[in-house]
Amino acid sequence: MKKIVFIFSFSFLFAITVFAQKGIGVNGFITESGSGNPVGGQKIIIAIDSTVFPYVVNLHHVIYSHPDGSFSFYEPNVPYSSFPLKVLIYTYDCEYQRTGYEVTYYYDNVIADSILIDVCTQNFNPVSIGIDSNNTSCPTYIHLENNGVSNWPHIYEEFTWSSNGEIIGTGSEIDYFFEEQYNDISLHAMLKDSLTGFVIDSLSTYSYVDFPQSYFNIFAGNVLSGTCPVETGTAILLRQCNNNFEHIDTLNFDTLGYYYFQDIPRCNYSVKIINATQQGTNISVIPTYLNDKLHWSQCSHVLLTQDEFQQDINLYTAQNLYGPGHISGYITPQPNMIHDVILYNTSMEPLFSTSASEDGVFEFSYLPFGTYIIYSERYGYNSMSNTVNINQDEPNAVVYLQQATGISETENNVLSVFPNPADRILFVDGDFETVDIFDSKGSIVYSGNHAESGIDISGFSSGVYIVCATSADGTQYFSKFLKK
Repeated sequence: MKKIVFIFSFSFLFAITVFAQKGIGVNGFITESGSGNPVGGQKIIIAIDSTVFPYVVNLHHVIYSHPDGSFSFYEPNVPYSSFPLKVLIYTYDCEYQRTGYEVTYYYDNVIADSILIDVCTQNFNPVSIGIDSNNTSCPTYIHLENNGVSNWPHIYEEFTWSSNGEIIGTGSEIDYFFEEQYNDISLHAMLKDSLTGFVIDSLSTYSYVDFPQSYFNIFAGNVLSGTCPVETGTAILLRQCNNNFEHIDTLNFDTLGYYYFQDIPRCNYSVKIINATQQGTNISVIPTYLNDKLHWSQCSHVLLTQDEFQQDINLYTAQNLYGPGHISGYITPQPNMIHDVILYNTSMEPLFSTSASEDGVFEFSYLPFGTYIIYSERYGYNSMSNTVNINQDEPNAVVYLQQATGISETENNVLSVFPNPADRILFVDGDFETVDIFDSKGSIVYSGNHAESGIDISGFSSGVYIVCATSADGTQYFSKFLKK
């Protein structure tokens, strides 16, 4: 017999013939260390060596000891070719140490009998919550970790953290920003056997963290366009904590252009105004951050240590543009995140803005001929930019924006499509896994596998379309075409 705590040599304790059946079995007892009293309800794991598969499909089993401490297990129909066959029979004691035996069966129709496993039975909870708060700028940003025993040699743990009834993270340690003054904290640990994946135990522990009311304040201000308050709009509250940039809250305002966030925990904040309308006019405004900036990397962040009522924002006004030009664009990679896209002239004066769809598609219509610079904008992300020219010969342009660098149509990831303009069938040159086609509004109008016979576009409306082809390694290639 091998006792699997310290690996002692063992074959089997006692073997008897079990009628004429083919198979192997085990009988034993779980007793309390020291007293020798029987232990009922103890979880026991039986792990049969994988050499017997597929003749035995279920290699791992969980059984429980009876009130008198006894347990038994029998596996029928073990083929002769599987012998000698090793079987682990083990349990976990009160300190979650694995204890038991390795039994080697040399032939069929036998039972390893009178196996005795001693376990301790004292109550022991290896899980405890450690709370660390050393961020002076954002004192409700807390580091939580399991300060209890962990890293057993035969157990892996799954930790789940909750606060005020909601899951806030997983893992043995997390960082979390608490938004409320009073917070209960719970840590739930699922202990699993590393060999079989069976749950050994489920443990929980609890704590709490409270913050003074002085940590929670008001953040508010006026939204202006020139000297006039805007009529309506949406304010987005943004937070910077260490290297984390987050959208915290959103509210619509419609009273004299005044936004108002309350009970905001102390940290560094900015605000972005979108969808604003100027009072008494039809003039459009460009989304603007605190300190009257169009890009988050240039805006102000206020350390909120007291009530702030005058964090005013003066919006940029979009220019009225009219002409025959059209720019379509695509942002990649695009993980379902909406970017603002700002159109500048060559003097870097902001002209207009739009929002890309979740697919990354955007467009500017009715533009005068000329050269434009396009920037993407999303809080916490690097801007992407590119330059595009539209003229009488090429009134419709397509531009691609990629993280770190802008990509023009002359670079290597340009896709060849033909004919262009196209009327009925569009061919995509190259070997690709998938091809997606977007209309000028960003909607997918075609998605499918690459077909050498071409793509039927006869049902498409006239206009400019963007083609995105993806290769087997995930690289994306782009092109545009005009549907007659």
